[in-house]
Amino acid sequence: MGSGRSSPCSSHGNSSPGSRPGSGELDLVPPRPEDLLFWLQQRTKEDFGEPARETLLLASAVAAASCEQDQDAVETAVERFLASWSDLTFRDGPEGVVGRLLHLGWLVESGQGIDAVHDIVTDELLRRAVLPGGDTVRGDVLKTLLSAFLAGGRTFSVASRHLRRWTADLEATHRRAVERACANWLVGSTDQLAALVADEPGASRSIMLTMLSGPPWRKGVNDSWDRLVRPWLDETEQRDPGEAATVLASAVHNSVGGVSKHLADACLAWVNRQWTTRDVSQLLRDLLEADGVSARDCDKAAEHALRWLEQQRTMTKTGARLLATLLRRKDLEADRAVAVIDFSLAWMRRSKRNPDAGLVLRPLLLRKDLDETRQTDAVERALAWLGAQTQPTATALVLDAALRSENLQADKEERVTRRALAWLKKYGFHIDASFVLEPLLARCRRGVANPRAVLDHTFGWLRLHAPAGRATYVLAELLLREDLGTRRAATAVDAAQTWLRAHGLVGDAKFLLSALLIRSDIDREAAQKLAGDAVTWLTRHGLGSGGLYVVAALLRPDAAGGYVDRAARTVLTLLNDNDNPALVRSTLAHVLRCHGVGPDALRDAVGRALDLLEEIEPEFEATYVLGPLLERRRFLDGQTSRAVDLALTWLDRHGARPEASFVLDPLLGLTDLTDEETEVIEGVAQEWLADHLPSENARFVLSQLLQQRQHARDWPEPVETLAFTWLRLHGDHPYASFVIAPLLQRWDADRPTDAVDRALSWLRNNPTAEGVPHVVSALTASRDIGLDQYVRCIDGLLALLDAGPGPAAALLKGVRFRRDLDPGRAARLAEYALGVLEDEKIPPDRGLLIGLLRLALSPEHQRRAVRLAFRWLESPAAQTTKVGVLEVLLKRDDLRADQLAGALELAAHWINKTNGSNLGRLLGSVLGNSRVDASYRAAATGRTLEWLGSYGTHPDASNVLAVLLDRLDLAPKDGETVAAHAEAWLAAVGGESWGRLAVEEALCRYRERQAAPAPPS
Repeated sequence: MGSGRSSPCSSHGNSSPGSRPGSGELDLVPPRPEDLLFWLQQRTKEDFGEPARETLLLASAVAAASCEQDQDAVETAVERFLASWSDLTFRDGPEGVVGRLLHLGWLVESGQGIDAVHDIVTDELLRRAVLPGGDTVRGDVLKTLLSAFLAGGRTFSVASRHLRRWTADLEATHRRAVERACANWLVGSTDQLAALVADEPGASRSIMLTMLSGPPWRKGVNDSWDRLVRPWLDETEQRDPGEAATVLASAVHNSVGGVSKHLADACLAWVNRQWTTRDVSQLLRDLLEADGVSARDCDKAAEHALRWLEQQRTMTKTGARLLATLLRRKDLEADRAVAVIDFSLAWMRRSKRNPDAGLVLRPLLLRKDLDETRQTDAVERALAWLGAQTQPTATALVLDAALRSENLQADKEERVTRRALAWLKKYGFHIDASFVLEPLLARCRRGVANPRAVLDHTFGWLRLHAPAGRATYVLAELLLREDLGTRRAATAVDAAQTWLRAHGLVGDAKFLLSALLIRSDIDREAAQKLAGDAVTWLTRHGLGSGGLYVVAALLRPDAAGGYVDRAARTVLTLLNDNDNPALVRSTLAHVLRCHGVGPDALRDAVGRALDLLEEIEPEFEATYVLGPLLERRRFLDGQTSRAVDLALTWLDRHGARPEASFVLDPLLGLTDLTDEETEVIEGVAQEWLADHLPSENARFVLSQLLQQRQHARDWPEPVETLAFTWLRLHGDHPYASFVIAPLLQRWDADRPTDAVDRALSWLRNNPTAEGVPHVVSALTASRDIGLDQYVRCIDGLLALLDAGPGPAAALLKGVRFRRDLDPGRAARLAEYALGVLEDEKIPPDRGLLIGLLRLALSPEHQRRAVRLAFRWLESPAAQTTKVGVLEVLLKRDDLRADQLAGALELAAHWINKTNGSNLGRLLGSVLGNSRVDASYRAAATGRTLEWLGSYGTHPDASNVLAVLLDRLDLAPKDGETVAAHAEAWLAAVGGESWGRLAVEEALCRYRERQAAPAPPS
């Protein structure tokens, strides 16, 4: 067996995890669990890997699981095992087995005899004994081990605890197999175990607690209740009712996977028999606070608790805690809940000065089933109690609950807020002020409380307590505000980042991580670090326990950047260890909705979503992932029919519900459908609209139908008619932009004037709505729109800007500026655009700047616009965003000489340093500017010919081809090269491609010039 090899705790040998390499002295530092596990796995593989050593392995598992206790007792358990295992070739005996483990260092001497060096040793030996291959539980082996543990009460007590701990970490299928093996073993061993429990009362309590509390014993204990547990409980109760109550309460408190019916019945039966003892309230509290108690048993416990409370002459702290537990139960039957609430209110009327009343007030105020009368009464009782109490912590907790109460009447809300502000004046620097500040800040966000006073108190508190653990709640709520101002926002962000450096791995860091991740004023470097911290937190805590809060913020729809894709991949990996369908569904929905996720992660999420939806029933909640899945149609990769089948299956069951629009919307947006699929989808949409056209949700379906012209061609009513019908009901609401914008984009040159009126009316009523840019763009951006209609739209837009009910930036964001707009309107539009672009508080808008530069501008407006253009061109913005600005700047024919020189200098730098496809637009602007001198033009021409060699068939090549073909000074060889590129370009692009007509006409002119006779010399 290699006795010369070192043990995990040996001081000899440099491979032991307990010794320092090169050190000859004993290292007293214990081995780390991960090192010990690695060492143990290597040694057990060597020592027990051969079939001939199986007996040694099983006997070693018995020895380790029998510790910690006297060595004689451990050897007795091993001897019992060896007697039942009957391996005649094994000669070591119990003394040899235990002695070997002591020699190797797996067992060590302890204060109570001998013990395993770490629980990992016991777990690994049990695993190798019972689950050696990792796929099959050896039930007969486990039963033999269990019989060996019957060697003594202490032995079975410690072994049952070890087995319970080891079982908890197993996969669900293996855990169930272990439970069944234990239950089957107990069927034939109940009498022996019962005798052991009766003979050794010192160990019996520990045995019963372990076996009553959960797997792997619950099934067997329930099956053997009347022969094993009931006699022991009856005997214990006769001897000491309090001890029986303590055992029952502990078993309830420590139950894993819910409280069994037998255990709940035993608790209630004890309460009935021992009604007058002081232990009743604690047992009832434990039962009411436990998870998994049936509704019937919970109601019985609540009935007993309320009856016990009614019989108390005075309310002690014990009674207040029981009443608070009752109030925290959200699943009480309606009549029982009302009785508990009324009892609490009645008691509060008599207990204004009782300090313990705060324990009751808090859960009472937080109940969501209080009617108006009872809520008013509860708030009055709370205000009266607060006026009589001075203890900061107790009053802060009650104020917290009062501030969180929902649907308070305005006068009560005002009084509670005043009381909270008065409390802050007195105790605002106390650590427990966090309980008051957090809900007050939330009320400020809803416009209820005075934000200035609350913010002053908050920042005063943070100066003292920002590093404290509970500051996360205050900081998280504070960071959700968008009106802190630059200085205070920076202070809050800095405090939050400092807090995360100290506490970033604790569970409650999720609140602060989520609040910081959604802020837009975090610089890119800090955002990347924050995302990394969030991923680290998720890796440690998983997706449960609030992890979805972090995922939702980390993968919010507008999140972008490489770190977002890395985070998405990590989140998807975490799903491998999760079998909760609801959590998996929500996580996949966040990944699919996030625009910053890369293609590989999206394809992974799409595949997982398809698999999930096929595995589960098409319940209503599937829409949360089905909708985002269908929106990612580019990543279905040939699986469109699979997704369509899932959607139609869901619609077949839930298609009549209003929420079906969230599935119909992206389903109608799919393009590679079969004729049969299209017909079925259109039929479902038509039926749904027939029932739900007046609803708000109809906007999603109408929007898709208006955008996808191939749908609904043969419907009795045109989609446009349905849209106008819907707009008559909803046209003034902010969400009407969903229908107005695609309706405008669908018109042809004969579009009805009432649609323009509808859009302008909507803009007047909703100048700050999210959809304003889309409607403005739809009004002005169509290439089919005539100048007279364009002018009418601009007049309506200018009227809205003149009225000034909202920010001009939102109205101007989507405008298409046209150079043929008359000078008067252009000047008014330019003044508004310049006002937005020159406002340093508003983020620069490249699109608005480009539009402004297209207008015919007065000299003063031109000077200001060009100055803004150069500011953008010299900014740190990405180069790809600058090309468009420089292109339109060079197309202006009113640039001063110094302005043109500056623009050409920048153009020369980019033309010579880059070779992207978008360079064609810039080259076209340079070549088309008649004021460029000959040498510059010649250099630009040479560069253009080089560029055409790489991008001659790119759509942007039209920008240079037409200009070059009209150049009379082009060398004949170069002219033919350009003509060949033009012909190749025309063959490669579609018949309606932008610029096609200009290139065709320029090529015709070039050929005509080449065919014309040479002029006489």
